[in-house]
Amino acid sequence: MSLPRVALASPAMSDTRWGCVRWKRGSARSSARRRVAAARPGVSRPAVPLSLRIALSLSLRIALPLRVILSLRIAGLGIAAPALTVALPGGGTLHLPGDLTGHFGVVLFYRGSWCPYCNAQLSAFQRSLDSLADVDISVVALSVDDEATTGDLIARHGLQFPVGHSADADAIARATGAFVNPDPPYLQSTGFVLDPGGRVIVSVYSSGAIGRLVPQDVIGLAGYLREHSHAS
Repeated sequence: MSLPRVALASPAMSDTRWGCVRWKRGSARSSARRRVAAARPGVSRPAVPLSLRIALSLSLRIALPLRVILSLRIAGLGIAAPALTVALPGGGTLHLPGDLTGHFGVVLFYRGSWCPYCNAQLSAFQRSLDSLADVDISVVALSVDDEATTGDLIARHGLQFPVGHSADADAIARATGAFVNPDPPYLQSTGFVLDPGGRVIVSVYSSGAIGRLVPQDVIGLAGYLREHSHAS
């Protein structure tokens, strides 16, 4: 299979997208310009970590969908999460990542109350809430559902963590790199694990119904990080 040439879009580490580094297709001419510029004395190129180069190399050797190749999301870069304001049922608001500062955080974007996989995920996090609290993990979820629909979902599953409503799918996608279904518009399943300083540790992006964070993995990760942080 012949795949398109892919070139690094030179993201700065000050980029505030949630753990995202975007890769875009470049022309042969622009690639040649970059090679010439790199050879000039005094011209520095941004360092690309070895793990990132390996990930790109592997992605080009398998038949990944074109969108995945052209908009490759790399998780766990320690980038500070951008500010999001989440509307809560009853008129409250939650400010991310600030309101999670000092704790590990899980931020879940779910497709909607109609999605059985999303219902299963949210129920799983609710059942694991005590175990999550034991390792100091707070959970937040949000979707494009309206306030009434979100309230019904919370009541149906007895959710005791904040669940936001009426999210602007396009705005959140621009900030975080989440996939968006165009019509009707909704966020595809996306999950982030944040450290107590509000930096992204892990990002999980799905372009469809399946593929998402599960509470057992998050609990194990947070426990491992805490153990090794104390050891160092």
